Amino acid sequence: GPGSYADHDPLHSPPGKIYEAPGPIYFEVFRTGKPVTSGPLTDEYGTFASALAPVLDPRNGEILMVVGLDIQADEWQARVNAARQGPMFGTLILLALLLASMITIRWRNQLPIEGQERFKHLETAWVGVWGLALTVGAVMLALEADRRDQRNAFNQDAGVQANAISAMFRSIQSDVAALARFHESNPHFDHQKFTTIAAPMASTVPIQAYAWVPVIPAAQKQLAEAAVQHEDMGIFTIWERNARGEKISAAGRVNYYPIYAIEPLDSNIMRLGFDLGSEPQWRAALEHAARTGLVTATDPASLFEDPDQAHDLLIIQPVFADDSPDRDSKSGNGPDQNLRGFALGIMRPQAIFDGALRRYGHEKSLVTTELLDLQPKSEPVLLATYPPKLAGNHLVAQPSISQQIYPLFIFGRTLAIVSYPSSLFHILHPLWMGW
Repeated sequence: GPGSYADHDPLHSPPGKIYEAPGPIYFEVFRTGKPVTSGPLTDEYGTFASALAPVLDPRNGEILMVVGLDIQADEWQARVNAARQGPMFGTLILLALLLASMITIRWRNQLPIEGQERFKHLETAWVGVWGLALTVGAVMLALEADRRDQRNAFNQDAGVQANAISAMFRSIQSDVAALARFHESNPHFDHQKFTTIAAPMASTVPIQAYAWVPVIPAAQKQLAEAAVQHEDMGIFTIWERNARGEKISAAGRVNYYPIYAIEPLDSNIMRLGFDLGSEPQWRAALEHAARTGLVTATDPASLFEDPDQAHDLLIIQPVFADDSPDRDSKSGNGPDQNLRGFALGIMRPQAIFDGALRRYGHEKSLVTTELLDLQPKSEPVLLATYPPKLAGNHLVAQPSISQQIYPLFIFGRTLAIVSYPSSLFHILHPLWMGW
């Protein structure tokens, strides 16, 4: 494990369970480091056809783990049989026609001369039947070839767009990590240095903002506010919103997590000083990142009282005073002494989609793409669509082509890029029978 089966499923395998009867295929993938397929093979779970692929360490190429996909043997055999039916049925028809033509011609030749005269055009008739049968066969083969070409064209277009989206997300993750390393190596915060690092990053990707969020103990709150003002940054206050949504000075907590610096500043100045710890969901995400030491993304939600943007994400990278935070010292109620703060990315998935896929044009896109946030025990959440005017329209998918799903594991979350062929795609790549 872990596997994809639910906990109550008989085939569920919890993490750490020993695989009692692995087949040779499993040892082969660890030995060669190459993907393999095999089966059907029988083990303690049943009989399956399997495909395995190694996950390699990008630094040295060592095999970290192997991921696999199993399909039950009866389902696999059913699919194989379904693929065989067309060719087998066509072959049987041709054999039946051949046998029928031989029998009828032999029967005609055994008739008296006057009887044979009545069937003198039998060969011509059979030539016509054979011509019709071969024409139907050729049409079916051409249609299948068109479907295959159409499917390959869609897969290529969808793959290009999925790669562009994935690259944009990973660029943002790399930027947040770079900001975290910057703060780790610069224990004394400097607004000018932050701007020098963060401003170019924010200008190259369609992100709302990059920010620095330090941990401010309550006893140092006034000193932190005065330090920002001393750098000629204007009046700086660590603030929160009250029950009526009004901006008030933050108070009543042991630690504060204000947005201390943010780029681009002009479009985000209203967010400067906001205490993320004043909102339970943001505080929980910050504490989770501090506890694990890993990059974390918040659940999709409206940030900073912006009801028109309900699918924003905070990307949170903890920054510690050293490279090896003592996670054992944590009580689970907050950060430990080593935590200095968080490098922050404020991301709007729809803007990422628009930026990554702008080259395709809203009106000319051949593929309709959606981004889903997958969460256990809940329905997927639609984060973004492209083109936007087709948001949530699953009816564009045609029976001839199935959707393509590209998993994206990033920011500690599981996202899915789902692609469908658009109406324009079917105009540019029609099936031959549809002409």
